[in-house]
Amino acid sequence: MTGDLIIDGSWDAYTNAGVMVEDYTELLSWPGLKPLDINDWHEQNGIEPDLSSPKLNTRQLTIKFAFIGENGYFTFINKIASTPVYHTFNFAEIGRTYTLRYVSSDFSEVVNYGRFSITFAEDDHLAGYTYVAPTNSIAQSCGYELDTKDFADFGVMITADTVKSIMNLPTVKENLLVNIDSQSGVYYDDDIIKFKEKNVEIGVFIEASSLLELWKNQKALLYKLIQPNARALYVSDTETTYQCFYKNFTVDKYYLCDRFILTGKLTLTFISFAVGDVEYLLAAENDYLIETEDGTYCIDMSSL
Repeated sequence: MTGDLIIDGSWDAYTNAGVMVEDYTELLSWPGLKPLDINDWHEQNGIEPDLSSPKLNTRQLTIKFAFIGENGYFTFINKIASTPVYHTFNFAEIGRTYTLRYVSSDFSEVVNYGRFSITFAEDDHLAGYTYVAPTNSIAQSCGYELDTKDFADFGVMITADTVKSIMNLPTVKENLLVNIDSQSGVYYDDDIIKFKEKNVEIGVFIEASSLLELWKNQKALLYKLIQPNARALYVSDTETTYQCFYKNFTVDKYYLCDRFILTGKLTLTFISFAVGDVEYLLAAENDYLIETEDGTYCIDMSSL
């Protein structure tokens, strides 16, 4: 409690206001990428994003707090919703320091103790960061590589259901469609079929031997993900390399006591639906391949 949250280097949230952090989930997630300049050609699969200089965006995050004492909430608010706009928050329980600015609050009082949540903005997630190579002491190779570097090198293992998200076909780009009120149905240009880009959720399980290793590996992975140009994601289950770029990362659970674990979703945008030498067979939602009426052939999407 005392010493768990220190603001601006010396102000103890529990000693001065009886305030404690209840949940760090949103704090542990990452900001998304700033919008990219994109060309989207109808006659081509996917998109052409400008990845010459990708940058992280600002983000808003909500932290849940609890307090004891009659004036705890107001004392805390008066501290963080004051100038200077930016305050440093040292969260000792998770071993992280953030620079945040106050946005809004949501208060729920119960007699002399209560709960409230504060929405903050974090405007520069990697401010002052210098790349330090990750050190993996736990994770085992999972068959996924980022620019030829195994995800396990960052302490990351990929969940088994990820491959289904990867294998799902992207949405088709819509061709010219003419709908005349005086005629039944519509006219649809059936000369070509091209696919949009798609967002793929990569289920991740991150584990480290210490908080220091966990945060070092996390920052190293994020740093690698936002370097210029497209990332190459190799998936051993499909024996395919996909061109993609980082979109966001959201934590859903964390364990930071005797074990140091994060689980969540890393979202990557696949730039183009590769056809080339890879065969894409049409399947139903139950994963069974759709065959022709005589049961002889499957439907090859790459030939369409």
